[in-house]
Amino acid sequence: MLQHSALCEGTIYHVRQKPRRHAFQYKSNMVWLDLDEIDQLSAMPFWSATRRALTRFYRSDYLAPHTMELQQAVYHLLTTNSIVPEPGRVVLLTQLRSWGHSFNPVSFYFCYNQSNELYAIVAEITNTPWRERHQYVLRCDQLHKYYFEFDKQFHVSPFMPMTLRYFWNFRLEGDSIAIDMSLKEGKETVFRSALNLRKKPLTRARAACSSVLFPFRCLRVLAAIYWQALRLWLKKIPQYDHPESADSASHH
Repeated sequence: MLQHSALCEGTIYHVRQKPRRHAFQYKSNMVWLDLDEIDQLSAMPFWSATRRALTRFYRSDYLAPHTMELQQAVYHLLTTNSIVPEPGRVVLLTQLRSWGHSFNPVSFYFCYNQSNELYAIVAEITNTPWRERHQYVLRCDQLHKYYFEFDKQFHVSPFMPMTLRYFWNFRLEGDSIAIDMSLKEGKETVFRSALNLRKKPLTRARAACSSVLFPFRCLRVLAAIYWQALRLWLKKIPQYDHPESADSASHH
């Protein structure tokens, strides 16, 4: 069993308030991966970070430059965004590559110092199906209140304009992870999502089970996303063109 990493199970909820209300919920499965334990993944049945496996950590699925180890790439990103990396650990909340395929709309990097205090969060967004990435770099205050607001800077959905503002709230308590995200136009909430997860020990049995079941869960979620997009189209929700952009990052 990996000491600091975990499997996470829970739900994600989406609700659109305007121009027409639209809501749905589905199950979510993610991995809470201490980056210091990447080399130990091969001890789990069907998992690996270095060779083909049903569940694999694949370095190029995450932050560039890919010539660096991932933790060093996180520290490099913090430095370029005026945050001094502190000695400690970085934990990645993500969906690992499964059966050779990657479906990972968002990954979060939680940066802790040696006192186990969270001093920075990086949210790495991948927009399906364009496969572009953007990182929002968030500086945590010393009051343990992880609330952030900032302008939207990355195109994710054709049904959302760029002229919106994000409001994010993270609650990390024991084995519970809750991430709430709202998009507002002025003072009016346009869209809200809530990710609620519970950590479970990453044992060999759970690792093997997740390797077999995860691709089917992933396909179900992917099908649900496109089904919901079709429903939005049928409701005649306005669509917005994709602004040309490259991989990028922003600091908040």
